[in-house]
Amino acid sequence: MDLKLSDIESFESICRTCMKKGTLISIFLPNKKYAIKFSEMLHYCAEVEVSENDNLPVHICKQCKTNLVALYKFKFTVKNSDATLRQLLIDKNKKSELKLEDFANSNDFVTATASDDDLKATLNDTAASDKNSIKNEDLKPSDNGKDQSFVLHEIPVLDIKLDKYEDYDNGESVLNHNTTKKSNKRQLKDKQIEKSYQCEVCGKILSCRSNLIQHMRKHTGEKPFACDLCEKRFARAEHVTIHRRIHTGERPHSCTICHKSFVQYAALTAHLRTHSGERPHMCAICGKSFSQSVSLTYHTRTHTGETPFKCKICNKGFAHSGNLNIHMRFHRNERPFVCNVCGRRFVTSSHLTVHIKQHTGDRPHRCNLCGKAFARSEHLKDHLVIHTGQKPHACKLCPKRYTQSSHLNRHMKTHKS
Repeated sequence: MDLKLSDIESFESICRTCMKKGTLISIFLPNKKYAIKFSEMLHYCAEVEVSENDNLPVHICKQCKTNLVALYKFKFTVKNSDATLRQLLIDKNKKSELKLEDFANSNDFVTATASDDDLKATLNDTAASDKNSIKNEDLKPSDNGKDQSFVLHEIPVLDIKLDKYEDYDNGESVLNHNTTKKSNKRQLKDKQIEKSYQCEVCGKILSCRSNLIQHMRKHTGEKPFACDLCEKRFARAEHVTIHRRIHTGERPHSCTICHKSFVQYAALTAHLRTHSGERPHMCAICGKSFSQSVSLTYHTRTHTGETPFKCKICNKGFAHSGNLNIHMRFHRNERPFVCNVCGRRFVTSSHLTVHIKQHTGDRPHRCNLCGKAFARSEHLKDHLVIHTGQKPHACKLCPKRYTQSSHLNRHMKTHKS
């Protein structure tokens, strides 16, 4: 039964969206799947301003909540698809422009108006000249003295039989002045001598010399492009542009839902999945899902034990390059994070955050069994094994097991001695 204006006694007992009574929840609660408040969903979908002090109903009924979440998902999907399609169109146009430019400047094509005899001669001459030029071409080593030269391997030139492309009708060749521009491109592309450049290290085939040079930097470690603000070096010039935004504070990519901004477009794409709930990258070992492929890569290393990032001083290995960077601060005695209360310095911002809780007395991590509270989640995790009796930390040299990793570390010293 619809509610009449005269029946409304209190805004506390009706839904903000349909004005009906029923099972109500706060409109300012977050939706668990999409990590956004229902009030923000309503603003995003219907452009309705909702605030806690507007003296209007602050609840939403169960049915309206279901409809709102469905509408939010639909609108988000539509906008995200539209943005993706437009970006694909831009990329497609750019590729088309590059192909036309390459076609106009290339020496590997013959003119559409040439006779068949000229076409045969041109193809033979082009094949011979390309073969000689590729074999004689080397990349020079870099200026830093390291020998980073490598040979450009030629993919064998196709043995083109011209009679496959000849179709005579009353003595006239298919290639004539009246052939359309589009048809010319297709036919000439079929006759183009295919050549590529191959990496001698991993065998990957690249389309041009510049791409091969850029690819080889992955093997050689060469980073010729330096940041003018911190001297950090990169293999590609565009990576310097993105890196400089860290110094300038520029964040050009903004979320259309929560307006959070990001340095890279890839970071924005990953962030949008927190709203959509999408986790497309799944671990094949344990089934855990992630919104970013790099998160899956780091997670997989917890199963394999892979630690590709090694400290050059103590040879300790890490699964994540960021953890190696933090570790190096201990060797260099760098403590860039300072407490504004007591002046104590820390290696990481997370250590500083935990330390500040000592001043504030904040202990947000509480045990559900005994009520004991902790400033750090890992301390609560270590505490819980006291109740369960588990001993997850096992010695690899003897059968002993321990409840805490610190106890295991202390035990391991007995084996070393």
